[in-house]
Amino acid sequence: MPAVTPWEGIKGRPPVDVMNGYKWELFNLAEDPTQTNDLSAREPERLRMMQELWIMEATRNEVFPLNNSQLPILTAERLARRRDVRSRGLNQPMWRKC
Repeated sequence: MPAVTPWEGIKGRPPVDVMNGYKWELFNLAEDPTQTNDLSAREPERLRMMQELWIMEATRNEVFPLNNSQLPILTAERLARRRDVRSRGLNQPMWRKC
């Protein structure tokens, strides 16, 4: 379940501490593809190993610092699309004057 549900909108308060403010969950996708059986309490050592692996991969792929805000992501995506459209000249009319 997300920290802030979509219907909460901007009134929702996600955890300030992005790394430790969320509950980590662990699922066996081969046996539980719908992710209904959280194994994190039964297998804390495996969860800890997966967390360490996640942190190493996030560091390697320059994911940090984590950010709860969607605004920078949405804004950057929008600006990138706008630049792409302008660079390809797609903001020009499709017709030409004869």
